Amino acid sequence: MSLPPSYQLDFYSADNESLILNWKNPNGTPIDLDGTVVVISISKDFESVPLIEREAVLVPAEGRIEFGFTPEELQSLLSNTIYTRETLWYEIRAIYGTQAAPEIVKTMMRGNLIIHKRSSNG
Repeated sequence: MSLPPSYQLDFYSADNESLILNWKNPNGTPIDLDGTVVVISISKDFESVPLIEREAVLVPAEGRIEFGFTPEELQSLLSNTIYTRETLWYEIRAIYGTQAAPEIVKTMMRGNLIIHKRSSNG
C-alpha cells in the first residue's frame, strides 16, 4: 500500500485563501469526480478531532476541486500565542458514495497547514 502525497500548505490569516486542485491521471487527462464527495479536515494534529471539516466545490468532468477559507475562519484556527505562525494538520479525502454512507474513502493528500498571523502583503 502506498501512502498519499504529503504537501505543506501556507495560508495567511488576514487573507481570503483558496486551495484549488486539478486531479489528473498519469497521462494528464482529468479524473472524472462524478459521484464523488471531496472533504478537507483541518485539526491541531493528525489524531485530533477536526476544527474544520467541509466539502469541496467540484467541477467533476475537469477533476477540479476547490476549497475557500475566509480570514475569520483562518483566525478561528489560531491559538492565542505569541508566535507568528501556527502549524496544523490537514487531510483531503475522496468519498465514493455519500458522506453518510461511504462505499470507499481514499486519502488524496495530507500534510502540514501553516497559518501565518498576517496578510501575504506583510
